[in-house]
Amino acid sequence: MMMFTVLDLSFNEIRVIPDLSHLTQLQELYVANNKLTHITGIAALSTLKKLDLGANRIRVIEGLDNLYDLEQLWLGKNKITQIQVCMFASSRTLPTSMAPCMGLEALAKLKIISVQSNRLVSIENLDANANLQEVYLSHNGIAAIQNISHLSKLLILDLGANRIPRIPDMASLQSLEDLWLNDNQVATFDDLVHLTSTTSLQTLYLERNPLASYVCFDVADMFSHIAYISCCHAFKGKVVVY
Repeated sequence: MMMFTVLDLSFNEIRVIPDLSHLTQLQELYVANNKLTHITGIAALSTLKKLDLGANRIRVIEGLDNLYDLEQLWLGKNKITQIQVCMFASSRTLPTSMAPCMGLEALAKLKIISVQSNRLVSIENLDANANLQEVYLSHNGIAAIQNISHLSKLLILDLGANRIPRIPDMASLQSLEDLWLNDNQVATFDDLVHLTSTTSLQTLYLERNPLASYVCFDVADMFSHIAYISCCHAFKGKVVVY
């Protein structure tokens, strides 16, 4: 049996992941920047801890339901519309649209998930992932911050470049340190009130929101406990650092 623990197949124009079931000790797999449309060939990799499938053509998260030890899942720059795991979606006998799907229950050990630059419109199906520490969902079409109040271990939440107009109560995220809300539709200081109770927050990005046309110092006064605040309207504008 092969004893590889790390395998990098990135930048190879791969269209189908070959059967890797013989790599029984594999812990990290990189298949980024290829031409994958489906996730296949990895269902037996029960020891896998990190999976990078970024920059492919994947539409459905599938075939991960046996990866119980997975801690990092990187899926940025694909065509994914929902955060869910589908089983056998690539089967020749079952259309992708009819594949049985569920949340990420099987990935209970997941600590990092990145679905940046995809086609998401909502945050969902993270109910069983209370161990998440980093969530990257920037550059999608998400219109609301929801279904994350149970993520008490969350350290980093990146929701930049979405369509979010309001910020809900986030008091339950008492471990949150970095919050990216740049390039959204947050319009007034009233929308920021709920963040004042998140006392662990150290870094807050608000630039290129409608409220960014206000004076940055007003935001800084509201969040005196935050070490770094970026809220300027223009990219080359001033950045307030406290």
